[in-house]
Amino acid sequence: MSNTNQPDEATRAKIRRKKFKAKVGDEIWERYERSVKNGILTQKEADAAMLVEHKKAITKKNRERKAKGPKPKSKKVLHREHAQKRAAKEWDERKHATGHRARRQMNDYDDPETYQLSRRSGGRRR
Repeated sequence: MSNTNQPDEATRAKIRRKKFKAKVGDEIWERYERSVKNGILTQKEADAAMLVEHKKAITKKNRERKAKGPKPKSKKVLHREHAQKRAAKEWDERKHATGHRARRQMNDYDDPETYQLSRRSGGRRR
């Protein structure tokens, strides 16, 4: 029992060829259709050749595009990078240059009077 909603083989082939024609473009299509009508190529060979030519054209376009170099950054990316730089700078400024924490970092192990290890942090366990 076949599903009546599905198109038959001929209709499916027609739809497939229409999509293929849109994909490869009119110029390439006309050239190979002429070859098929003249009996130089079979339809299957023509389809394969059209596909190869289409892929070559895409490769050529991609190479040309990449030869131009990277595209410029968008405003969104520029704003984000700037915000990240500003945030990093502000964070550096918030570090304690003076005061208890700064002295503690500078004098860590220099003077045992100002810095002592807590009893829990070192030594042997009992």
